[in-house]
Amino acid sequence: MSIEELKNKKVVVGKRETEKAIKKGKAKKVFLAQDVDEELQQELIGLLEGARVLWEYVPRAKDLGLACGIDIEASCAAIIED
Repeated sequence: MSIEELKNKKVVVGKRETEKAIKKGKAKKVFLAQDVDEELQQELIGLLEGARVLWEYVPRAKDLGLACGIDIEASCAAIIED
């Protein structure tokens, strides 16, 4: 799959909102930019594995932001349940 999955889906963008969605059990799938801080990546990956949420890397934060409909970089984004 790819970040094309984000189109026409309900999403949250950014570390804080993505973490909230994971902790509340609302995140269906998370996309994580590879070009962001390693510590942020590891923190989110640990949270994702603990919650058993599907996730995948996206090469660039800029591309992830654009796929979410914003004109800035996004470190991560989650497709959430309604």
